[in-house]
Amino acid sequence: MRILLTVLLPLIGPVVIYLVWCILMARRQDATGKPPPQITRGGLFFSLLAGGLLMIAVLAFTALTGNYGGNGEYVPPRMEDGRIVPGHYN
Repeated sequence: MRILLTVLLPLIGPVVIYLVWCILMARRQDATGKPPPQITRGGLFFSLLAGGLLMIAVLAFTALTGNYGGNGEYVPPRMEDGRIVPGHYN
């Protein structure tokens, strides 16, 4: 779920919005008799660029606001009584 919200949605969202806009404009222009708009590389490029920027913003927000336990002292894994005790934060 986290990957969907932080990577896929910001990257694919603007492309989907752009394609929906093209479909709506094509329907509207069909009613008026004008030719529908072409899906150009310029529009697709800018929607992918916007998606990349949104993805970077979401990843930065997640990194800055997430609590990943970096505030304590890290205790590395060690061997106690013949078994491995995993690393943890104190």
